[in-house]
Amino acid sequence: MEVSTALLVALMFITILTLGIANILGALTEPLGASRTRNWLATSWLVLLLLVHFNLFWHTLIILDRKDWTFPSFLYVVCGPILLFAATSALLADAFGKPDSQEGYLAGAARFFQLLAAQQLWVVGVDLIWLGGWRAASGINAMLAALALWLSRADSRRAHKFGAIAGWATVILAGALRGLGIAE
Repeated sequence: MEVSTALLVALMFITILTLGIANILGALTEPLGASRTRNWLATSWLVLLLLVHFNLFWHTLIILDRKDWTFPSFLYVVCGPILLFAATSALLADAFGKPDSQEGYLAGAARFFQLLAAQQLWVVGVDLIWLGGWRAASGINAMLAALALWLSRADSRRAHKFGAIAGWATVILAGALRGLGIAE
């Protein structure tokens, strides 16, 4: 049996994504303890991260179609799920890992949103490098990156509430455009 380089890259990509998905599902299904309160902002971003993981998982087919792999291209490709895993870990550690999740969310928001912005910019890079240039989906990812960068600097709950709503609106817009075949 011949194993292709693309298959090996896809396996690494999927393994990292699977770890992130498992962390999210574990956090979402964890029963609330007496000293823990669930922060709706953090939970909202956690569910959005789950959707981002699934979206990235879906794009594994792009990896399998590529034939000319080099070590630098492999490193670039695995950076995406690594950034997403790191963002997930940052959110879980800061927003769910402290007894007061409201304070933990705001305290760790900068790190989480910087990682999320970097991951969204990575997606734009994939579009530009491997998928032939700027696409409608690139614009959506750039909007999410800009939102995440803004939220990384925002220190008020009001700004983060607006950010969560804007994040959901952007993801819903992306889903609608994909459904119409506009943002593939």
